[in-house]
Order: sequence, then structure tokens, then C-alpha cells
Amino acid sequence: MRELADTLLGNESITSLNLFGNKMGVISAAVMQPLANALARHRYLTTLNLRKNELCQLTEGAARCLGEAIGENSTLTKLNLRQNGLGKLSADAMRALAEFDASSNRLTGPLPPALVSLPNLRLLDLSNNELNGTLSGDNWADATRLERLNLRGNRLRGSIPPELGVLRGLTHLDLSGNELDGPVPVALVTASSLEHMDISGNSLDWSTVGRQGPRRGASDGEL
Repeated sequence: MRELADTLLGNESITSLNLFGNKMGVISAAVMQPLANALARHRYLTTLNLRKNELCQLTEGAARCLGEAIGENSTLTKLNLRQNGLGKLSADAMRALAEFDASSNRLTGPLPPALVSLPNLRLLDLSNNELNGTLSGDNWADATRLERLNLRGNRLRGSIPPELGVLRGLTHLDLSGNELDGPVPVALVTASSLEHMDISGNSLDWSTVGRQGPRRGASDGEL
């Protein structure tokens, strides 16, 4: 890790770092610290891929080092934490993030409001986790730049907030395979920006949208 940290600090032209599949979960806090320091101090790093690194096995100290370093890096815009067995996230400090993928983990609880309100977020993928709770309409007021939202395969319940339908930049929405119910918001069906919407595998009521329901040939709940 120290060699990687020295490489990062010695070469500021690096903008993308791919550490996919390195089983970093066995690393202690002492070993993680040099890399964490390098990540926090690097001024040009925009993309970090930590997919499939067994980060759920990190000690509390090592996890804290890594999390704080990611939060302190003000240039990081793309972060991939997919397939790490993670049970929780802290996104309060990641203000520069534009693309965040934490799919296929073990995340539980409601959708973190701090994630939704990140000011530059364009892509959020938390699919195939164990998120529950409702999709509160209040959470989406600040998601003005969101283009792609994937919450497929969780345990979200309650109704779909109409506020999702008025996000002008939203082009892709996947809420399939959850426990959502209630009426399908007319605002979603008539949203001019949406290119793909999949809300299949729920218990939704289409009666409120009448003729504006699923297009002919689409699967149930998919536009």
C-alpha cells in the first residue's frame, strides 16, 4: 500500500484509479493509512473503482481511514463501491460526487437523504441491496442534476413520490423488484425527460393514470 500511495503522490497526472478485485478487506488501519492519506491529498483524481474488494471485512479503524479520505478528496466525481458486502454508508462529505455505484452490497435501512441531496449527483445506483423504508418526497428537492436512478431489487415500500416525475434531468428510473404500492404518479408517466422507466415487480395501481398507463408491448410496469 505504501508503494501505491507513493506512486499516487508522485504522479499527479493520474485521474483514474482502478483497484477492482484486490481483497482490500484484510488490510489493517496502519497499512491503510498511507493510501488514505494519498487519496485525500491527490488534487486531480476524479475516478476511484473499489469494486469487489471485500471492504465489509475492514477493521473499524481502516474503514474510517478510507471513508474520511474519500470524503476529503474534493476532486473525486466517480466512485464505485459495488460488491463489497457493505452494510452502511456515509456520504455527507462527498460533495463533488457525480456518479456513485454501491449496488450489490448489503445496505439496509432507508435511502440515505445525504446521498440524494449531493449537489452534483447525476447517477445513483443502489440496486440489489436490502434498503427498506419509503421514498419520501422531501428527499428529492435537491436532486436537480440527477439523470439516472437505480434502486431495483431492494425492499422499499410505500408509494412512489410524484416529485420524481418533476426532476427535469431524470432520463432513467428503475424501481423494479421492490414492495412499492399505491397509485402510479401521473407526473412520472407524462415526464418528458424519461427515456426508460421500469417499476415492474411491485404492487402499483395504474387506474389513476388511465390511458397514460404502460405502452403497448411493454412488460407490466415498464415504459
